[in-house]
Amino acid sequence: MNNADRVIMERPNLEGIPSFEPPESYRIRPYKSGDEAHWYDIHLEADKISDITEDLFAREFGSDPDELAQRQFYLCHGEKIIGTAAAWHGRDYKDGSYGRVHWVAIRLSYQGRGLSKPLMRKVLSALRELGYEKAYLTTSRRRPVAIRLYQSFGFVEV
Repeated sequence: MNNADRVIMERPNLEGIPSFEPPESYRIRPYKSGDEAHWYDIHLEADKISDITEDLFAREFGSDPDELAQRQFYLCHGEKIIGTAAAWHGRDYKDGSYGRVHWVAIRLSYQGRGLSKPLMRKVLSALRELGYEKAYLTTSRRRPVAIRLYQSFGFVEV
């Protein structure tokens, strides 16, 4: 993503997170060993803007399974993994007090059904449970649907 397209959004607090549960037959589960391949497949399919490479997961998230299980989530429809998002560190953002909503994606065939809303709720709740009081994310102007989703969760462009 080039910097001209880059959008930074913040949520000034993690109170009053909108409540969305996954529809029946869907569930959200934490990372487990082997999910790197699912993450890669989902992003390769859903993200036509970023350069999705096989080593991207390790560069972005490292390899600590305990940390990943606390911070990364997968949306499943039955046994099929259809979406992912992470409640990541914001160490490099401002004073480090912000948690980061990171790498949100839903498979193309499941987009447009509101399925990212329960995933966003889970990530923001996890950030709050991890001790963060506010959140930020980065996205692209070429993702207007994602921007509207983030705005509906109280994020504003900075």
